[in-house]
Amino acid sequence: MNGSLYTWSNLNQYFASYLKHNGNPSVVPEDTSFLMPSIFLVQYCFMTIGVNLGDKVGPRYSTLIGILFMYLSYAIMIFFSNYYLVLVAMGIFGLGDGLGNLSVIKNCWKYFPNNKALINGIIIGGLGISSAILTPIADYFIINPDHVDPDDGIYPKEIADNLLNFLYFLSIFFLILGTLAVVLTFKYEDESSDKKEEKAFIGKGVSMLSLLCEGFLTFKNFILALFCFCGPCNSFIFIFL
Repeated sequence: MNGSLYTWSNLNQYFASYLKHNGNPSVVPEDTSFLMPSIFLVQYCFMTIGVNLGDKVGPRYSTLIGILFMYLSYAIMIFFSNYYLVLVAMGIFGLGDGLGNLSVIKNCWKYFPNNKALINGIIIGGLGISSAILTPIADYFIINPDHVDPDDGIYPKEIADNLLNFLYFLSIFFLILGTLAVVLTFKYEDESSDKKEEKAFIGKGVSMLSLLCEGFLTFKNFILALFCFCGPCNSFIFIFL
């Protein structure tokens, strides 16, 4: 599900065409090229917060929260075609990705403490597989099955409007995957020490302000955030966890 963000870069011209034919006549592919960076920008901001959230409420709840934000982004893109709202939707997708991503990876590391690199490779590899599968499905079967070429980077309206069908497909596809992810995510319990009760998200009142403080206002995470803003520096995040 997280790997679908790489698909948007491959479908940039379709997105530009869809927005241009639906109330944004001045939009060109260069404008929609900002959509994917907006995901990464917000994602890297909230990754460390996502780890703290997972520690407080458990990886299952942090995964659920992340998935809900991702679905909110799809809802905005399906019901609204305004360029700036779509840009906000991409940021919300990055928010969900950041909150639910590393908490799950950290939890998996606890199950395999001697094979962290292997586990990390399997999970991150799944992100690449996602876009490798979804892009051909979108390009050749849903959006542009007749292989129509764009005119000056813009596809005809009948092709561009098929992007909405792809969003519907993703919503159903990810509903299945998201449900499986939540059901199959279990918090690691160290049996060699006293088990601590998992804090419930509802009832314990997890303070978003405290999560922000823990995620940003430490020197280590502040330096880490600077590295993240400079580019796709996932490796730095894994080193500091």
